[in-house]
Amino acid sequence: MSYEQLRGILQNLKKWLPLSLPVIAMDKVQRRQIIPYQKPPASTKPPNVIIYSESSETVENVKKTLSNILNVQRYTIYPLNLSQMSTSPWLNQATLVVVAGNVPASLVPRLQTYVMEANGKLLSICSDLIQTFLPDFQASNVKGELSSFSYSKWKNVNLIHDNVSYGLKSNGNEPVSNLCDQINNTALNGQYEPKLDVKTLSTDETPNTSNLLLATAPKGGKIFFSQVHLEGGSENKSLSSDQIRLDILKDLVSTHLGLQCGETMVEPEYTPGYLLGTKQSKEEFSSLLKDEIEDSGDILKVDGNTYQFCSSKNTKQHKQASPTFSPIYIDAESNSFSGDVYFKNLKTRKIGRVLVHSKVMTSSMVWINALSGDGLAVVAYLQTRGVGRGGNTWLSPEGCAMYSVQLHIPLDSILGQHLPLLQILVTLATVSGICSKEGLEKLDLRLKWPNDIYAGNSIKIGGAVVSSSSMNGVAICNPGVGVNLFNREPTTCVNEMIEELNRTTGSNVAPISFEEYFAITFTEMERLIDMVQSGRLQEVLDIYYGFWLHSDAKVTVLTPEGTKKLATINGIDEYGYLRMRDDNGEEFVVEHDGNSFDMLSGLIAPKV
Repeated sequence: MSYEQLRGILQNLKKWLPLSLPVIAMDKVQRRQIIPYQKPPASTKPPNVIIYSESSETVENVKKTLSNILNVQRYTIYPLNLSQMSTSPWLNQATLVVVAGNVPASLVPRLQTYVMEANGKLLSICSDLIQTFLPDFQASNVKGELSSFSYSKWKNVNLIHDNVSYGLKSNGNEPVSNLCDQINNTALNGQYEPKLDVKTLSTDETPNTSNLLLATAPKGGKIFFSQVHLEGGSENKSLSSDQIRLDILKDLVSTHLGLQCGETMVEPEYTPGYLLGTKQSKEEFSSLLKDEIEDSGDILKVDGNTYQFCSSKNTKQHKQASPTFSPIYIDAESNSFSGDVYFKNLKTRKIGRVLVHSKVMTSSMVWINALSGDGLAVVAYLQTRGVGRGGNTWLSPEGCAMYSVQLHIPLDSILGQHLPLLQILVTLATVSGICSKEGLEKLDLRLKWPNDIYAGNSIKIGGAVVSSSSMNGVAICNPGVGVNLFNREPTTCVNEMIEELNRTTGSNVAPISFEEYFAITFTEMERLIDMVQSGRLQEVLDIYYGFWLHSDAKVTVLTPEGTKKLATINGIDEYGYLRMRDDNGEEFVVEHDGNSFDMLSGLIAPKV
C-alpha cells in the first residue's frame, strides 16, 4: 500500500479522531556548527547510467550488455521513457546516458544541454542524433548491411549497420579522418559558439563511412557515436563473437568515456542468516511466526522464498543458501557480526532487540516482509537485489551498511496519522545518531529532502525507502536504509569522512563499526519516534533543520501539467511534505511520493 492510499484512510480517521500538529517553522532554528567536508569532484559523480530507446527490446539489450561490462559495485542502470527523459531532473544525476535508435525532436535540446553545458557523457548507438551534433554528416541507406572494420587490437570485426548510416561526403576517396579535421571548426548546429572536437576511431571498407566517432565539447562533455549495433540482441546479433562485441564496447566505454569496467558479473555466494537477541525475545519472535511456519516446525515460505530456522550444529540437514532459500541459525551468531558489540550500544526497548544478520542476501526488504515482527531488524553487508525508491535498483556495494526494520504504528496515534513523516525520521536517525557520537558533532553529514543522506552539500552517500500496509487499525511500515559506511566508492563514506575530520581537527575518533552503526541508528530512531508520539514534533523538526540542505532555497517546481513556477522552500509540514511559497506569496506543498528534487539544477519535478 502506498502512502497516498494510507493518507486516504487517515483522512477518514480524522473525522472522528482529530489529531493535528502545528505548522512547523524553521526561521529561528539554530544551525549546526560543521567542519565542511571536501572531496575531489572526480569522486563525486552520481553512479547513475540512463538508457533511452523507443524500443523496449533495445532497452533490455542495452541494459544486459552494460550489466556485463560495467563495474557492478559502481553503477546503477536506469531505463527512462520519453516522458521521464523530458521532465525528470537527470541532467546532473547521470554519469552516462545511452540512446539507441532515433531520438524525438522534443528530447534533443535536453541532450544538447547535457553534453555541452552539464559536461555529460553520451553514448549514441545507431541513432540519428549524430546529425544534431554533427550536421555535416549526411544519411545514406545501408539497409542493415554488414560492416567489417578494425578497432585497436580487434581486426576485421563483423557487425551490423543500422538501416541508415551517417557519413561525410567528399570528392574522391579522401579519408574520413581528414574530413573530420575540416568539420572541427564548424559550430554545433548554429546554437553554440563552442566547437566539438571530432575524432574517427574506426571506419569500414567504405572510406567515407565512420563506424566509431568521438566528439568532445570544450567543457569536457563527450559523445561517442557508434554506427554499428554494439548493443547486441537477437535481430542485431553480432556476426563476430559476442565476447568480441563486449570487449570492444568495454574498451570504448572505459578508454573514451572514463567509466569503470569490471569482469563479467558473477553473483556472490549467498550466506545463512543468524537470529540474534535474548532467549526471551527470540522466543517471542518465534511465537509470532508459528501460524505461518509449516507443520515441520521450521520452514517458512513467503512469495516463492523459503526460510528454514535451524541449528548451526546440524548444517547437513539443510541446503546451501541461495537466492530463494535461506537457512537461519537460531543458536549462533555470524563470525562477521558481533552481537556483543551491537547489544552493548543498543539502547532501545523494542527496535532492533531481535535482529537477523546475513552477510550476503538478495534484499533486506524481501526478508523483512517475510520475517514479520514489530521492531524486528534485518541487516546485510551485501545485497544482490537491493530495492530503492519507486522500485528502482538500490546499489549495494560491499562496505555499505544496509538494514530494514518493521514498525507497527497504530493509525490512531500521532505518527499513525502522519505516516509520510516516517521517511524523514529514518534518514534523520542515521545522521543524528552518527553525529551524537563523541567527537563527531561537527561531522558534515546532511539531509536532502525527502530521503537522501549527503556528505557535505553535493555527495550522496545514502538513502531510504519505506513500504507500508495496514491491518486491524495498525500501519505495518518497513523502512529500509542504506548508507556508505566503509566503501569509498562510488562516492565516499562515513568512515572516510571521519578520517578527514581527524586530519582537520587533530582528533582521533575511531571508525564506526557495522554493529555500532546499526545500534546507534536504531536507538536514535526509537527516540525520535517517541518524541513525535508524545507531541514533540517541533523539537524533532528543529533537529532535522539542523542537518538539511534547503533553507530558503530558490527552486523551480514543474507541475504534473508541465507548467513551471519559481518558489522558495519554507520548510516541511506535519507530513514531511515540502512547504513552498511562490513569487505571488501563495503557499503550497510538494509531496515526496511521486516527486524528485535535483538540487544542482534547482528543479522539483514529478516522477513519471
